[in-house]
Amino acid sequence: MWLGGERKEFKPGTLIIIPKGTAHDGTLVTSGPVKAIAIKMPPQAKDDVTFVN
Repeated sequence: MWLGGERKEFKPGTLIIIPKGTAHDGTLVTSGPVKAIAIKMPPQAKDDVTFVN
């Protein structure tokens, strides 16, 4: 996973807290399915998404 400009590796069961305004993205999965629960507090506005390369 990418948080800001850093690549981070996470293990199953890891809680990830992403501060508001921090660019983030998933990355390669080498085995098995990935399941995630996203809780957004406060709720995210519908137009609050910016895609980055």
